[in-house]
Amino acid sequence: MQKNKLGNTDIMVSQLGFGASPFGNIYNQHVTDQEAKKMVDYALDQGINYFDVAPYYGLGEAEVRLGKALPSVTTDLVISSKVGRYGETEFDFSAKKITTSLELSLQRLNREYLDIVFCHDIEFVDKTIIIHEALPTLAALKQAGKIKAIGI
Repeated sequence: MQKNKLGNTDIMVSQLGFGASPFGNIYNQHVTDQEAKKMVDYALDQGINYFDVAPYYGLGEAEVRLGKALPSVTTDLVISSKVGRYGETEFDFSAKKITTSLELSLQRLNREYLDIVFCHDIEFVDKTIIIHEALPTLAALKQAGKIKAIGI
């Protein structure tokens, strides 16, 4: 599958990505660990290298399930998650919550860093917290090597 360079980064993503929100059992049909593993393996066999998830999906369950389903060596994969949304109406883009959330995501996904971290559903919050707190916090986490790229 063709891969494309992501913006001005050195990250190469497959034309199709894999959204792992169903792994959090947020839809009608629940996904087992075994089914998740089969889906991830099939996606990898098709050349998909980009996997996206969020703590909001199943309150962390989707991240755990994706972390279990991914191969142990993930250097050729691009993994993204999100910060800021944690429930139906729970939004928190504070520096403390972002830092804590990222650490939990790294644990759930069995990673030392994430390739991309997105601010999730910013349309529901005052934009000043995104500009003055969320983005500077993510920039500091990028500087510390915890993430490679920031998205909104």
